[in-house]
Amino acid sequence: MRRLLLIGLLAAAFGLASLGLARASDGKVHLLWLGQAAFRITTPGGKVIVIDPFLINNPKTPAEYKNLDKIGKMDIILVTHAHWDHVEDAPALAKKYNAPLWGPLQASTSSC
Repeated sequence: MRRLLLIGLLAAAFGLASLGLARASDGKVHLLWLGQAAFRITTPGGKVIVIDPFLINNPKTPAEYKNLDKIGKMDIILVTHAHWDHVEDAPALAKKYNAPLWGPLQASTSSC
């Protein structure tokens, strides 16, 4: 179920890329691993998608990206589920970059 949700979120995000803006100079998708499940994706259309931003307290995040000012602009933030190690920095990034934050509704607090 989580994989289907992630696939759906990614499809929606890439759909946003088709809305346009300047094209990336090389026309490729760029993927930057930010530690654990955190990624920054830049689409050929120039959209920036951040997934599961657990950065500041993540021991796997490269040092330069523990500073949220270094992540750069983003168009949307996607969170796959509400565990702290997937969502911890999402609210701060959404506020800092005025980016919409999308994730699944957490219907209960029971573990999966």
